[in-house]
Amino acid sequence: MDESVLYHITCKAYPIGKIPPIVGDSYYHLSTQADKRAWINEFLDAIRPNGKPSRKKSFFACDSIMNCKALKSTVAPPHCTPRIYKVKMINASKSPMALVNHLLLLGKDNQCCKDVAIEYWKPTLNWKFYEYLSEDMEIMEEVKNDNLTLTGQKLFWIISNNPLIDDKSLANQIFMK
Repeated sequence: MDESVLYHITCKAYPIGKIPPIVGDSYYHLSTQADKRAWINEFLDAIRPNGKPSRKKSFFACDSIMNCKALKSTVAPPHCTPRIYKVKMINASKSPMALVNHLLLLGKDNQCCKDVAIEYWKPTLNWKFYEYLSEDMEIMEEVKNDNLTLTGQKLFWIISNNPLIDDKSLANQIFMK
């Protein structure tokens, strides 16, 4: 059993300790139904290899606090103060985050989708920004969140050569047919 220490950003307040498994579809998956992105989770789940977690029932995490903060605007509605937790995930699956948006760009009927999904579940290319999925998460501690401002987020992306844009370019280069 492989345990990874990662970071989870959310608007929810969690107690320290093991989080009960998600029953039914996750809030994240339900939110994708409203804007017609749910097909991506369903497509990736349909061809996921044995032993990989379901995107519809997983908790998501990043490998650093800074990556969580960089994603703050994508997970936090304006009325929410996000919380960042140091978490332990069992058998976390590491996948390139940019490929989820690339599937959206391609559309569900594109012939490249299967190749993108294969790379998502078993990355072989030089991706810079990963999301980690697991159906099993334990909260170790809440990390001080200094509310990185929009200016701070822009500075972070400039300093780190914008890994998500690098990954988007790689996806476009490899998976555009």
